[in-house]
Amino acid sequence: MIPRKTSVTIVLVILLTMGVLSLPGGAQSQKDRLEQILSVLRSFGDVSTSWSRALPVADRFVVLADFNNEAVLDRNTGLVWQRTPDNAGRPVFSASYYCLDANIGGQKGWRLPNITELTSLVDPSVTTEPTLPAGSPFEFNRHVFFWSGTMRHGFTDLAWSVNFRLGLVDDAEFGLNLSTVCVRGGPKVDAF
Repeated sequence: MIPRKTSVTIVLVILLTMGVLSLPGGAQSQKDRLEQILSVLRSFGDVSTSWSRALPVADRFVVLADFNNEAVLDRNTGLVWQRTPDNAGRPVFSASYYCLDANIGGQKGWRLPNITELTSLVDPSVTTEPTLPAGSPFEFNRHVFFWSGTMRHGFTDLAWSVNFRLGLVDDAEFGLNLSTVCVRGGPKVDAF
């Protein structure tokens, strides 16, 4: 399946190439038209969410001023994360609702991350807690165990979680009180 941003870009290029849409300035030649199309595409910035990057921490994470510094863009994945996780431990269904109802940085549209997204924050080279990349802008402080929105296959009462003390994935019973960190972007893969 083609990511939404990629498909929108493809449609835009096709419409501009066919002349269905026009750009300001009325391009005279094919070369001018192509340059204008490329200029429009470049203006979007890097919208890649291919997960093919391994940027250094200083380049990887950006605290978002537009979100009142309450959210962090991960340039490796294209995901936007809640900067300071929720302090209250809660069962997984409450954690899911917390994210769905969250107003982080004046923005709605948050969700519980899936297990792959959540583990993308773990740095296996870090031996102290939390096992986040050294120098990352997250404020996990005393938060250790976090819910994902991914159920464990074959079980009706277990969801995957991440232990940021040890940097490990584990399962947890739905009723346990774990911490919550919310995310925006990426595919819709919520289990709850």
